[in-house]
Amino acid sequence: MAHLKKINKVFYVRWIEYVDGKPMTKARSLGTRYKDIATKMLNELTRLHDMGEFEYNDPSLDIKSLLAKEDKPKSTVRVRTCREAVNAFYEYKSSLWTPQTMKTYKHVLEYWLNTGDVENKPVRSLQAAHIRPAIFRKGIKATTMHHYYRHMKSLWTYLLAMGIAKTDLVSPLKKQIPQKRDNTRPKMLTSEEFELLIETFEKDLERKQSTYSYDKSLVQNWFIPLISLYFFAGLRRSEVAYDGKISYSGLKAENLIYQNGTLKFIALPPTKGRTERIVPISPKLREYLEPYLKQRGTIYPGDYVFVYNGGQYKGEPVRAKKVYEVFNKYLKIAGIPSTRTLHGMRHSAVTSWIEQGFNTAEAQIMAGHSSITVTKDIPI
Repeated sequence: MAHLKKINKVFYVRWIEYVDGKPMTKARSLGTRYKDIATKMLNELTRLHDMGEFEYNDPSLDIKSLLAKEDKPKSTVRVRTCREAVNAFYEYKSSLWTPQTMKTYKHVLEYWLNTGDVENKPVRSLQAAHIRPAIFRKGIKATTMHHYYRHMKSLWTYLLAMGIAKTDLVSPLKKQIPQKRDNTRPKMLTSEEFELLIETFEKDLERKQSTYSYDKSLVQNWFIPLISLYFFAGLRRSEVAYDGKISYSGLKAENLIYQNGTLKFIALPPTKGRTERIVPISPKLREYLEPYLKQRGTIYPGDYVFVYNGGQYKGEPVRAKKVYEVFNKYLKIAGIPSTRTLHGMRHSAVTSWIEQGFNTAEAQIMAGHSSITVTKDIPI
């Protein structure tokens, strides 16, 4: 039998076998801090062990490689038409994607099936001309073409891996897509703009305090420390603020890692990038976070860090939509270009890391990018 055991904040799987009435144990690290992930890994290992796929006392056992092998698509799907192929793709990805990601892919792939006259065609009868309508649509920008290309590329990678398709019809089309114009930097806040944003918020708070209708419980004291996590730690919007449509949203106390009483890291479970990551807390970020955490008081591991102090949503986690509204409000008051975005602050953080001496691979890990190419595309 096997069960989970936590050692130094990391989960292990521990096997117990009785030999001549005496318990013999063997433990292997699962490499995760999160119980839900560890539980899924334990269940899969138990299934594989019951099938005789491995022996727990094998010294060469590599759990990560074993599970990664199981995660690969199995070439047992029998499909013929494009509709059947796309449906199989949806089914395979359903356990890996968030509902929003699935919705985005369906928007692209259903358009292709319905307008490309390919729904009932056999996959292996297709030619490049059948793929083009999904990518090269009239009246769209190059950036959007690249977006559609990535979705079709993902589908075709799956079809090739499964043996459903024999020829890569998508990759050659990339060279025909116009070069997309770099529009990342206008979205990024500079350090000066970030300081101006905070100064504007604080001045507006002083103004409110002098009014007759001022209510301390409605003060958005979460705003500065929250956006600091975007700007300095490079977290995604819903990794900090709450979004009910996304399963991983909202920063919790269990994500804050202390060493000798000092906040040192933020540890995040797999979110959009599907990998766990640890982001160091810079001294500047700590300056903005610690006063809020002190004011917040005792926070239990499962509690959200940023909550409303009053109003009809008192005690509930701060919504991502609300952060977006307040951010844009103070951008306008401060006179900062409206092209700046919350996600742009994430790019600002990545740029800052590289300027501080982190290499691109390290920045990729801290940002949680699925590919180092994404990190390299951020202008320095």
